[in-house]
Amino acid sequence: MDPPPVQYLRTRDGKNIAYAVCGQGEPLVFVPALFGHVNLGWDLYPSWFRALASRFRFLHYDGRGSGLSSRNLDVSHSVADWQSDLEAVMDAAGFQQAVLFAGCHAGHVAVRYALLYPDRVKALILNMVSVNQTAWGPAFWTTVSAENWSFFISAVAPRSVPPAERRRLADAIGESMTPADVNVSTNCIFDSTIESELPRLRTPTLVLHARDAEILAKEESAAVAAAIPNARFVLIDGDFLYGNGDQGIAAMDSFLADLPQAGSPLATPAYAPDRLSDRQIEVLRLLGLGRTNRQIAESLVLSERTVERHVADIYARIGVANRAQAAVYAQQHGIV
Repeated sequence: MDPPPVQYLRTRDGKNIAYAVCGQGEPLVFVPALFGHVNLGWDLYPSWFRALASRFRFLHYDGRGSGLSSRNLDVSHSVADWQSDLEAVMDAAGFQQAVLFAGCHAGHVAVRYALLYPDRVKALILNMVSVNQTAWGPAFWTTVSAENWSFFISAVAPRSVPPAERRRLADAIGESMTPADVNVSTNCIFDSTIESELPRLRTPTLVLHARDAEILAKEESAAVAAAIPNARFVLIDGDFLYGNGDQGIAAMDSFLADLPQAGSPLATPAYAPDRLSDRQIEVLRLLGLGRTNRQIAESLVLSERTVERHVADIYARIGVANRAQAAVYAQQHGIV
């Protein structure tokens, strides 16, 4: 699939934002991390972009400071400026409501946007997002990018492609941002935390993580999921940002299919929140989906012994004797 035509909008503060829209279906916005480029994404994440374009009305864009959008970030730039870019592209595309897909610091942008405009966000897909941005290792992004730009861009290029292809992608990544704009960006990114925001989030949320990615530990994404009421956490294969597209899309399909439709009596779960903890609700949801204790442990990054304790406690709290009865309870109370 060829990249769709690039369009431009002008923000209220005078920045040009490049964006592209393609595909049919419900709207989905791909919120860019660093090194965004409306055309480069199709090379860096081909399985993701093609699958998203085949399932959704797919909007992707370059935040200010990257790709084909305005460069030369002001020293006063903040994460809130990227949030304004998200609002601007949704308005330009005519998206009244959308699923937001976001990774890295873009996850912070998406979470804050969902809290500000809950009616405009149907669901959040957070892929490799940490509670605190310092989990990404500021020294690498700030010091190495400033001292050795060539080494830096080669280090952030995907490793799972042939060497010649990796060099080509590294060159493209290097062209998508300047060292100066990376410096301004990282100065504000690593001050960002969503620790206080996550417990207040009520938007249905799926958290994904590439299990072999060295750039961010899976426990960081698991902590994000644990802090969001009723969020779902799924590990997928891969060692690069966003992970295996086929597995990620399958997890998204399952997650979105489970969301209650507008007007459904299950739109607000009927379980009593003081009866089960958020973690126990997530365990019960997976029980309702037929997962084994081992599968639940892997999905939630817990030990099987911990899952066993949760299952026993859940049985006692909801008054059931086995997994089949727990599954029925979960279905009747809108948990699955």
